[in-house]
Amino acid sequence: MSEEVVELKKLVKQLQGAVNDVEILSILSIFREKKVTETLLRESKAGLAVGKLRSHNSKPVSDQAKEIVKQWKTAVDKAKAKSGASSHNGTAGKKLATPITPSAVGAAKDITSLRTAKIDGIKGGTGDPTRDRCVELIYDALACDATAPVEHVLNKARAVEASVHTNIGSTNGDYKGKIRTLFVNLKDKANPGLRASIVDGSLAPEKFAKMTRNGLGRAQSCR
Repeated sequence: MSEEVVELKKLVKQLQGAVNDVEILSILSIFREKKVTETLLRESKAGLAVGKLRSHNSKPVSDQAKEIVKQWKTAVDKAKAKSGASSHNGTAGKKLATPITPSAVGAAKDITSLRTAKIDGIKGGTGDPTRDRCVELIYDALACDATAPVEHVLNKARAVEASVHTNIGSTNGDYKGKIRTLFVNLKDKANPGLRASIVDGSLAPEKFAKMTRNGLGRAQSCR
């Protein structure tokens, strides 16, 4: 692991542990000065961490996060263009990283393209094919813009599914319908706060699993 990746990972950790807007803005100002590549953003998960803050409820934080994401995307786009020009002209040298994608800086239009059960290589682990798929669906929604470790997010997904299964008692139509409802609300691009609250533990999976459509709607409107 390169020194640059290690340094960015430390900043990501500090950002995740920041307790107020002043700390967040201070750390973001450091990110702003960093020269990055697509590889650095992906390996350090700095792109996801900063991109996530674009929906922060503090305008100064969200504005600065948006500016940094734009700055990073511009830098990587320029590197891509330069690499493409060199390749076109037959210039020798190694090809740079693959073309910039929105996910590299946490700006994907389709949130499920960032992290998924398939990409992270996880399985439901219940022993029941239907339940396993449902665990993986919930994981897809929770992990799409999360920076938490795979095992942590997986445990949350399993807890949500287990609660639904316990409440309904089988994998019948009601069970599948409930999982679909939770999944749709979790993957809502306009509702990162709901996903984050489950991942960070402020909303217990058991409580989330019992929420009705109306309750989920209120949870979204409060974020």
